[in-house]
Amino acid sequence: KREGQIHVQTHHGTPLKTMGLDQQKYPASTDMDFEKLLERCDRWDYSVSANQFSTVIWERVYPCSYTTLETGYPRNDV
Repeated sequence: KREGQIHVQTHHGTPLKTMGLDQQKYPASTDMDFEKLLERCDRWDYSVSANQFSTVIWERVYPCSYTTLETGYPRNDV
């Protein structure tokens, strides 16, 4: 991320499938680089969340230093 940029993560829909750090529980994840995943997530300044249910999951599976904006669905409510 370049200096002065703001990164807003809008996600895609409701987090019903396994993603982020939750994938560590599965044997198929042995090739995944979770350190790199967290490095990428640390670029986020804001994470837009549709509701409290989603916020809890996003913050668990992507535990980084962003600020969560619980504002509704980005395509409809922001």
